[in-house]
Amino acid sequence: YIALLLEDKLLFSIISQVIMGNEMVKRIQNTAIELSENLSLRDTVLGYSYNAVIVEDGGMGVAFSFRGSGRSDNNKLSYKDTHSAISQLTSNDLLRSSISLATINALFNREDNDLLPGNMLEHIRINKDDSVGMVGYFRPIMSRLKEMTDRIFVFERVQKREGEILPEQKAYSILKECDVAIISSTTIINHTIDRLLESVISCREVVLLGASTPILPQAFKDTPVTLLSGIVVNNPTGVMKAVVEGGGVRAFNKYVTKVNLFL
Repeated sequence: YIALLLEDKLLFSIISQVIMGNEMVKRIQNTAIELSENLSLRDTVLGYSYNAVIVEDGGMGVAFSFRGSGRSDNNKLSYKDTHSAISQLTSNDLLRSSISLATINALFNREDNDLLPGNMLEHIRINKDDSVGMVGYFRPIMSRLKEMTDRIFVFERVQKREGEILPEQKAYSILKECDVAIISSTTIINHTIDRLLESVISCREVVLLGASTPILPQAFKDTPVTLLSGIVVNNPTGVMKAVVEGGGVRAFNKYVTKVNLFL
């Protein structure tokens, strides 16, 4: 098993070095289109913290909204169907990319018997001497994580160190020495996921975490990712109201179920 795992990660490393660009983002986009029926979009809401999409069959997904990212003309962001929205995942316009990921999540983040409910820390092993790299500051899990290990490196979009938070550029070197990597799925939206995955090939566990996470295991086959940790929306009305009012995960947390899927 270990030999096969190393072989898969080596293959991913070779592919990543040969094929530059947003390969992982393209892979998610293409896989989502290939595996889904082209449904109409029932509603799209642009929020301050998150964007939300409801599709024809009632499925709902959300994705992080990068505030101050230079939004498009909202009148030109009306997509008639899921495939036209998904095709924008590779767009350099972060709003278009966010709506695309929310659409993917509306299609694929559904209740399933293979999904494990709860906090992802309940499902992965972290030893006391493990080094954990976290791309994106996940405040709700920090206290529990600190009980498991004191070797935690947090990376965010800052110019210089701010307390325990390091500049994101440090991630590409430090992650190579970590045992566990926890990566925000917002890295799909801003297209930084490829370079980050190249840096975590030697990690024992690699988690994609957050409400933006697409539960689309086929897209992550033969990559270093070992766990997808996202949400399934249980109450679209409640989530939509929270998004319209500018709320984030804390605002719509009671209307969703946290889910995990091992790859």
